[in-house]
Amino acid sequence: MTTNKFAVFDLGTLHGRLGFSDCKLPTHSFRTLVAHSNEEKAKVSKLVPPKDLFIGTEYLEYAECVDVIKPIYDAKVQSWGDWEHMLDYSFLTLFSSLTDLDTPLVYVEGPTWDVSMKRKAGEIIFEKYQLPSLCLVNHAEMSSFASNNFQIGNSLVVELGGTCSYCVPVIEGQALVSQATVMEAGGTTVTQAMIRGIQEEGVDFGTKDLTRIKEIVIKFKKMEGYICQGVEKEIELNKKVKFEIPNGDGKYISVGNTRFLAPELLFSPRVKNKQSFSNGMHNLAWDCLKKLKKEIFAKASSQIIIAGGLSGYRGVKQRFLQEFNKIAKESNFSISENEIIVPQNGVTLAWRGAAKFTHHELFEKQLVTKEQFDNLGENAFN
Repeated sequence: MTTNKFAVFDLGTLHGRLGFSDCKLPTHSFRTLVAHSNEEKAKVSKLVPPKDLFIGTEYLEYAECVDVIKPIYDAKVQSWGDWEHMLDYSFLTLFSSLTDLDTPLVYVEGPTWDVSMKRKAGEIIFEKYQLPSLCLVNHAEMSSFASNNFQIGNSLVVELGGTCSYCVPVIEGQALVSQATVMEAGGTTVTQAMIRGIQEEGVDFGTKDLTRIKEIVIKFKKMEGYICQGVEKEIELNKKVKFEIPNGDGKYISVGNTRFLAPELLFSPRVKNKQSFSNGMHNLAWDCLKKLKKEIFAKASSQIIIAGGLSGYRGVKQRFLQEFNKIAKESNFSISENEIIVPQNGVTLAWRGAAKFTHHELFEKQLVTKEQFDNLGENAFN
């Protein structure tokens, strides 16, 4: 392989990130949504969508007359046809057409993809786009690679994803997928909890459009959300504190404790009036580590990486350390703050790892040609 430039796609549950391997950051991002026009809804709304298919947030103006699909959910492809539509969009974003694509693709697969998903992805990519070669890289492996100064290493990756969060041990650069633990709570969960919390505070959003309300709250969540170090103490400190956020109509909404109570779901699943989950992210990490053999446990626990969109919350590292050591001390184990890494810009961590991985000596071994795929199927990606 003589090329030094590869297309890199990371299509997640909420966002897709695109770019080339010679870039430090993805050059394009979009919401991983596909919307199909619905004739019956169009008749009722009296809106006529200009096309049958929308990608990302293009549909918002016509939200009343479309059906919105999430092709990827919990980091796995749920609708291959719509996933293919997103691939079309991704290629056309970086290239002028879908023909004569001579640039190899590095695709960041979900952390728990099985062989059947690898096979299906390979079939679509090779048959439709006629690419010269494809490299499927594991999301957790790339997060670990990026966090280890772009070297192969050991870690436990705690990814706070869109609809779920997961922990995957990565040993000598290889993800132990069978040992992964998953929690059905992530960015979307916090957004929903924040919407409920703001409504419970008696706040009027000034609109009943759920899509618009969600966009208002997502912006607020990113700007003002944070992880507190103790709920009761934080409530006492913030009795009279309110934050004002714009509702898009030139008016402002006043919001109180919801900005830290909603993210609390990640650690205290049974916070009053919030959705309940069996574990917090610290439990998720400890449950994952406990399953490992002694030698592997030592390697994985030597570096815990917290990544994903919610990893940018102020206070997440300190709170994780506090809660993790509370439950681990029963087994006479603890970690130090230095063993927890919260990379800057955690949402692009896996993409950045994948882009840099193209320069590593192991990359050539993982790059699969169409001929290899035709002969070996999904085994070509092992």
